[in-house]
Amino acid sequence: MSNLYSFNFIKIDISLFNSVGDVLQFLNSNNIPKKEISPQKLIEAKLFHNVLFFDPITFNLVAYIKKGEKNINFVPELFEMMNGISSQKKDKKPKKLSLDGILDKINTQGIKSLNKNELDFLSNSQ
Repeated sequence: MSNLYSFNFIKIDISLFNSVGDVLQFLNSNNIPKKEISPQKLIEAKLFHNVLFFDPITFNLVAYIKKGEKNINFVPELFEMMNGISSQKKDKKPKKLSLDGILDKINTQGIKSLNKNELDFLSNSQ
């Protein structure tokens, strides 16, 4: 019996890299465009994470393993995509924003992933 669904990810164990040069060598040897996955961002992510998982087509971050943990954490957008649910269409209670939570999101998903409420929160936190 075959599987109905198959998901492939690019797994990058960033704990193995010591410099941007190490990351560049890895990306080049695996034909991953550095414009899609920033070597500098991977080195910066080492502060909080050991392993990152990317979609092999879009190069979007889909999951990560935090430092000192073994569990894989999937980004919420992956579940929304798999379920065909748009985050704008979901009826959900507004979540309580925190500076740490927003900084974690920036670290894992990039600053462009922030919504208006999160950007406003950062602007008012000064």
